[in-house]
Amino acid sequence: MKKLAITLFALLAFMTACSQSETNETSAKQTPTTEETDMEKEDTADEPTQSSVDEAEEELDTATTPEPVEDTPQAEEESKTIANGQEAIDYLAKELDKSDNEDIVFDDLGGTTETDRQGTYYTIQLSSKSLQEDGGSGTVGVYKVYENGDYVMK
Repeated sequence: MKKLAITLFALLAFMTACSQSETNETSAKQTPTTEETDMEKEDTADEPTQSSVDEAEEELDTATTPEPVEDTPQAEEESKTIANGQEAIDYLAKELDKSDNEDIVFDDLGGTTETDRQGTYYTIQLSSKSLQEDGGSGTVGVYKVYENGDYVMK
């Protein structure tokens, strides 16, 4: 176990020395003023030096810098805000691919909002003209259309 710890420390020291010489020539020329025993090396093996912490943070910063987000349909949907009943109707008709269906009538039931655990929503009722002409209510669906663009059948 002690040999493994010493080997790992030596590998860590070698890798640190290599990375320091590549990034900062002056820091590689500095030598410690006191010699450490093998036991002291084992005790400090888990403790990062300030320079290795700085290097790790710099690598993390460059590795995790997000790429600029281009305008995509998904980004537009996430930022979608529905502000009134008519916008809810237009959005739902488009999402259900019923914009060109002349038999279906969308009604925002006054355009008032309600709120539940998912958020604020508009209630949109879909009715079929042909079903109404045949004597039925014509209702083919009632949807909750949330201000963020989510929708569910009620």
